Amino acid sequence: MQKNKWSRKFDWVKTTTDSGTTTDSGTTLYIQQDRLEKYSQDRFIPVDSIYFKFNKYLDGVCFSYINNLNNIYKRDLLTGDGYSIFNMYNEYDVVDRVTKNWLIVDIASNVNVNLNQQYVKIDGVTLLPGHLVLLFNQDSEFENDVYIVNNQSFLENGNFLSDNTKSDKFVCNVKLGTNADKQFYLVNNGFEFPTIFEPKYFIEGKSIILKNKIKYDLFSNSSKIIFTDYDFAKKQYEDTYTLFDSVLLNSTIIDVRLKYHHDEYIIRIGSGINQVTGLSVPDISGTSLGTIIPFGTLDFIEHDYIQIKMYSGSTEVLNMKSFVKTGLTSTLIIEEVIPVNVLRDLKYCTYDIRNLNLATNWDDVLNSLLLDNTTYSDFYDYYAETGSTSIAFYPKQSKFNKYFDYAGLYFSIDGTNYYNFLSNTSYLRYTLYDILNEINPTIFTSTFTGITNSYVLTDITGTTYIDNKSYSSRIKISSNISGLTSIFTPYTYVEVSSTDITPTPQKTLIYSVDDYEMVIEKPRQWCDPSDFQNPSITSIANIDGLQNISNLLQEVYINVETIDPTYEWYIEKSDNERKYICKAYGELLTHNESFRDNVTGILYENENNEFILKLYDLENDTNLEFTTVEIMFLGADKKTRLPVPYKRIVSNANVMRAIGKTTTTETEETYWNVLDGTWTSGVTYDPYYISSSETSEVYDFGFNNVLSPPNEPPTLYNTIDGNLMGN
Repeated sequence: MQKNKWSRKFDWVKTTTDSGTTTDSGTTLYIQQDRLEKYSQDRFIPVDSIYFKFNKYLDGVCFSYINNLNNIYKRDLLTGDGYSIFNMYNEYDVVDRVTKNWLIVDIASNVNVNLNQQYVKIDGVTLLPGHLVLLFNQDSEFENDVYIVNNQSFLENGNFLSDNTKSDKFVCNVKLGTNADKQFYLVNNGFEFPTIFEPKYFIEGKSIILKNKIKYDLFSNSSKIIFTDYDFAKKQYEDTYTLFDSVLLNSTIIDVRLKYHHDEYIIRIGSGINQVTGLSVPDISGTSLGTIIPFGTLDFIEHDYIQIKMYSGSTEVLNMKSFVKTGLTSTLIIEEVIPVNVLRDLKYCTYDIRNLNLATNWDDVLNSLLLDNTTYSDFYDYYAETGSTSIAFYPKQSKFNKYFDYAGLYFSIDGTNYYNFLSNTSYLRYTLYDILNEINPTIFTSTFTGITNSYVLTDITGTTYIDNKSYSSRIKISSNISGLTSIFTPYTYVEVSSTDITPTPQKTLIYSVDDYEMVIEKPRQWCDPSDFQNPSITSIANIDGLQNISNLLQEVYINVETIDPTYEWYIEKSDNERKYICKAYGELLTHNESFRDNVTGILYENENNEFILKLYDLENDTNLEFTTVEIMFLGADKKTRLPVPYKRIVSNANVMRAIGKTTTTETEETYWNVLDGTWTSGVTYDPYYISSSETSEVYDFGFNNVLSPPNEPPTLYNTIDGNLMGN
């Protein structure tokens, strides 16, 4: 369990005072050269840079990749992104992401080819050894693939689609023949792309990058952008503390308690100073635990923050602060280690101990709350009149941690009722279950399922304990069941059961999955150092249910091990592991159709530290302003061409009257409405004046080419060769 948010680093420097600075000339003095470091609960990511980066998605300019302009928010079988697009931070991110499996082929043929015959020509092109040929219209869909011409003029499968990593977003750019300069895309079969031994379909498409202006009101009560990573959600507003209300407590003299997630800090009422003379050299056998000092009978408890001052005569020779690890009847164990030679030199000193968690009366409590060294005092302030029994806490911004989770800080004066800073803004009190339940309480109930596979693996043929003595231990599980990769997902949590050990089942993390094997983390309750068992695992079950997963992700966000029985399963994770977990659940959510139909989008950071915003239901979300302002064509050379702005030229008198213009011809900037396939300019036209028989509009893409108004999405201007491109 995390006991405090402070850490002191000490260098012990031994010196001797001179007669000019103290009445005790020649007294040994130990100077602590220390620096106080704050522990950041949100150390997970560099907040200064990340705030700017992912807020560019929600309020700024972003780029997206599509293959046609029909309707970019329907499921794109060519890019394989489910029912969404990825909005990237800049066009170069888009290029890097979508061109990883681009291939330049010599020929693309839509005529069935007998693979048992030799060919000299295909599609009018003389074949040479090494030529690459795309066959995309074979009688057998299994044969649709890319082939290499061998020295005997047979076509051999080029093995370019041997696995999903190679087939993902696979594109062929054609050099020769009737399909020269065209691009053919492999179509996915659901949420992944087929491989060499599966049916495959190729269709022609265009690589288009859209520049979009996007603005989203995240702080309305009906906001529908979802995060799996709570850090993202809570850092959407730079001055977060201003969005919370204060907390008012009324009491007589009672302890004041502060709780942050699972960590608790107490200011106690009692006697604040203890003084004993004649310090003897302590038994240092327990130094690994901290410094053990026989202080006599003192009133200290675990987690107390104390100040120790030691004196030689009237000269102060040591002044330090530390936390109490254990307070016993006659022994005090503190967390900082005092070197043995220092303790030996201080053998005959006297000392005072001040309990910084201790107050003598209510007014002293109020004063103690403002001590610079009080845990969390950088995140709140208070107001109270002298002698009053009422105290109001209110949040303030810390210079150490700008994005503190103010909703997670609680106050109590009776040890039973805890109160925290409240806000009406959903994303400041964000948990996955709560926010989805607000969006649709009928569908997103606590038991909403379908996020993970509801599967229990009982066919387990063997377990190997890679290391059975620590929390970082891992277990390899073997099974006769094939296809474990489609059942279990790396970096998600499962419940593991065994008849050999209790308690069971236990929550733990999956690290990797192969076809017949998987590696999991050894459950925390199986890591008791007094009992190095290797229990036989009887079952592994996925954890489903919205509230269950929401609680899991909340623990990942807090990332603190605790003795609380409710959360005693959690093992602290590294920063990267936490990112992988959030990413894994983000991907799983996108596979659930009910989730997609009820939210506007989901934002998360993937394992490559890319920020991904997947967009779904844009038509029904009034918080979103989304406008496409430019298009770019991505060529076979993986380079984008000059951006083409949208413009409309109107030359019809009735249309001009409808929009309040007196001239017969007017040029206005306009946008292609990607949602319903129409042109808009922010002007509402009277349908009477713009019936199909009366409208006369043309479209200019910035290159002095006048095009007819399209029935389908607009024709694009190819800046490579000066020709017009169809869609």
